[in-house]
Amino acid sequence: MSGSLLIPACTFLRVFDTTPEQEVLTLPELTAALRRFEIKMETASKIEREVARIKHARQQLADGKPVRGKFMGKLSKVEAEAKKRGADPRAAVQEAAEQLITDAYKSAKRDLRLWSPALYRPGADKRGSDNVTHVSCLVLDYDDGTPIAEASTTWSTFFHLVYTTWSHTAEHARFRVVMPLAFSVPAEDWAAVWSWAEERAHFTIDPSMKSPAATYALPAVPHRDWPREAYARPGAILDPVDEGILSRRTSLDLEPHRPRNGEPSAIRGEDPDKDYVDHQDPDALYFVDEPWELEMEWEAPDELVAAVKGGVHGAGTGAGTSASTRTDAEADAAAASDSDSDSDSDSDSDSVSDSDSASASDSASDSDS
Repeated sequence: MSGSLLIPACTFLRVFDTTPEQEVLTLPELTAALRRFEIKMETASKIEREVARIKHARQQLADGKPVRGKFMGKLSKVEAEAKKRGADPRAAVQEAAEQLITDAYKSAKRDLRLWSPALYRPGADKRGSDNVTHVSCLVLDYDDGTPIAEASTTWSTFFHLVYTTWSHTAEHARFRVVMPLAFSVPAEDWAAVWSWAEERAHFTIDPSMKSPAATYALPAVPHRDWPREAYARPGAILDPVDEGILSRRTSLDLEPHRPRNGEPSAIRGEDPDKDYVDHQDPDALYFVDEPWELEMEWEAPDELVAAVKGGVHGAGTGAGTSASTRTDAEADAAAASDSDSDSDSDSDSDSVSDSDSASASDSASDSDS
């Protein structure tokens, strides 16, 4: 399917799943997928119950009540150990309780669906860098308190998507910047792309997500009214050759496709048993994936024309830009629509760092706690 940017990606239904479900998306499909938040009220309720039990156990211990239950037992042990070494038992218990609460919130990622911009070898049935051949997007986790607008400005030369993660709050932004690449980068070249991104971001991004097989939680919120952000911003499609990162482009024979097993596409939000909300931002670009009628009389708004010209021909792109890449970028940007959507409208950063191990226990990143 020449003429369109196609993006290989895969999904995992849970953190400990090891079998990648490979798909290929168009740019409009990826844009829509990363502003569609799954509403996880049951997960949120389970966590709040766990937190309440921890707080109750802490108070019961402080009141001198008999030790009962898992959490009171853990805190009682911490108290005894603190007394033994001559430390303040109350401070030790408080610190231990806060850690238990943090762990309870982190446990939510076990229920979150994961995606990765990785293309796996045909027939691969285990997650891990050894089985990844290419990477289609540069995904950056911000959980250090960097403002969303500041990160977006850093990458404003390029077309990029932004979505907040599960642990995001109004007081502390935790989010992800996603930049589709003009071509899928071979796994053996990925370290160069990542190093370039780290330097450009002044090392504010989560370094644990540098693996070609890194996975990330799909957008999810505890409930419909939870603070969230998701948008796309115009610009040139990031080309590692144009930026002087790599010396060669790769070409893959791809066609858009959904899961081969006939299951609903998790990344496209097609699961009929799940509840979703599409985030709307009046300043965002929303792509449509419908054919243009040649007879239609349509004139691009001046702002859109300026944005496309500035992004495609502006600073940061080298003279070696391929005509096909820039034509595709212009076409995709021209398909952007600011009209309202028809629908309602997260380290612990809901991301999983691949340790180049194919085991089911790939470690969860702690970058957006």
